[in-house]
Amino acid sequence: MSDDPLQLVYAIATYIRLGVADQQRILELDSTNEKLRLLMNILNKELEVLELAARFRLRRSQKLRRSSANIILREQLKAIQKELGEGDEQTVEVEEFREKIEAAKMPDEARREANRELDRFHGCRLPQPSTA
Repeated sequence: MSDDPLQLVYAIATYIRLGVADQQRILELDSTNEKLRLLMNILNKELEVLELAARFRLRRSQKLRRSSANIILREQLKAIQKELGEGDEQTVEVEEFREKIEAAKMPDEARREANRELDRFHGCRLPQPSTA
């Protein structure tokens, strides 16, 4: 690598992903200092975008982990309830509500939402009735 700042600007601009407009702006500037500043600003904006993407991935990963943990805990709870002979009453009650939802002949979106709320309220995931 050269010690020449102008060559450094052109080398960096060559190896990073720059749009044609940014490349043109760099070439049009007369001063090496201006070229360096512009390149630094472009790199800082790119860094901000990468940091935002990393934070988004981290949040999504944490949310998926929490969701997975909740599913596992619900399944463990169901298994414990089954072993203790509990839960059958709850299953009957949930099925009664599900039948009432189906009998209401509400629009698909309202029916899906009612079933989703029923699942959330009872903390279980029973098979959804078919909508044939």
